[in-house]
Amino acid sequence: MSLSEPFPLLRLPRLPLFKVFNDICVREQFYISICSSKAKYAIKFYNEKQKFSVTFRFTDTFAFSLKTGHNKFWIDVQTITPTFGSMGIFLSSVDVEAPPNVQRLLLFLSDVFNTPAIRLVFEEKPHDFVSGFINFIHSMKLKIYYLEIKSNDGESVEYILDNCRQGFSKIYLNCPMLHTEFEYLNKPLAPKFSLDELAISYAGWVTTWHLTKLFINCKYVKLDRCNPRNINVKQFIQKWNDGYSQLKFARLAFNHVDFSFADIMRGIPSTIVSTEEMGLELSPFNNTVYRIQQQKTGREVYVFSNQDYIGLTDSLQ
Repeated sequence: MSLSEPFPLLRLPRLPLFKVFNDICVREQFYISICSSKAKYAIKFYNEKQKFSVTFRFTDTFAFSLKTGHNKFWIDVQTITPTFGSMGIFLSSVDVEAPPNVQRLLLFLSDVFNTPAIRLVFEEKPHDFVSGFINFIHSMKLKIYYLEIKSNDGESVEYILDNCRQGFSKIYLNCPMLHTEFEYLNKPLAPKFSLDELAISYAGWVTTWHLTKLFINCKYVKLDRCNPRNINVKQFIQKWNDGYSQLKFARLAFNHVDFSFADIMRGIPSTIVSTEEMGLELSPFNNTVYRIQQQKTGREVYVFSNQDYIGLTDSLQ
C-alpha cells in the first residue's frame, strides 16, 4: 500500500479500533463521524457510555461546541472550508435564518454523541426562533442545562419565565432595555422555579413577589441592578426564615443604596456571627453578619451586606 492511499481505519478489529478512538479527541471523533454512515455508527457505538454536552450559540452567526469531560472543541460556521465536503455544505447553511438545518444538526449530534445535555445562548434573536428551538429540544426529550438570553424582546423573556421553570439547571437573562419597563406580575405560581442557578443582570423589574413566590426555591439567585422600590429585603429574608426554601445563596445588588441593615434584621430571629467565624473574606466588608435558622427545617444561612448588595449564603468559605 502506498503512502498516498487512505488507511482503512474502520476495517481494524474492534479492540484496536477502540484503542484508536480512545486516543483521539472529540474534534477528531466529530470529523470521522461525518465521513460516512459506517463511520458515524462506529463513533456512535464507541461513545455509547460517554457523557457529552453541546453548546449552540446564536449571535450574528451560528457556532456550536461539543464537549466530554475536559475535551472540547468549537466550530463557527463562518470558518467552514470545502474540506468538510457535503457536511461542510450543510453546516454552512446552518444559520439564524435556517432553523430546520439547526435542528438537523442537533438530531445528528444527539444520535452520535449519546443524547448530550444542551447549552443554549441566544443574542438578539426573534421570539419565534427562541421559543421554536426550545420547544423542539423539549420534543426530543433532551435536557437544556444552561440557557442564556441577551434580548430586548419582552415576549421572549416572558416565554422563558413561563416555560423554563423546571428541568433547567442555569438560566441567565441579560436584557438591558427591559430593566424598568418589563412587567411579569400575577402569573401562575405552579410550578415554581427550581433551578441550580438563576442570574438576571438588569433586574429592575423584579419585585418582592417574584423573589418570595417564584424564585424562592432556586438554589442560587444573583440579581444585579435591583430597584429598592420593588423589593422589600426584610420580607424576602423573613420568607426564607419561615418557609421551606431550598435557597443556598442569594445576592441582590442595588447600586449604592444605603440600607439600614440593623432595621432589616430587627424582629427576625438571628445571632450575630463573630469576626473570627466570618474569616478574612467577609469581615472587611461588613459591620455585622447574622446567622438565621429556617424555622421549619433547621437549615442555617448567613445574611450580610455592604453599600451595594444584600447577601445570603449557607457557607462563609
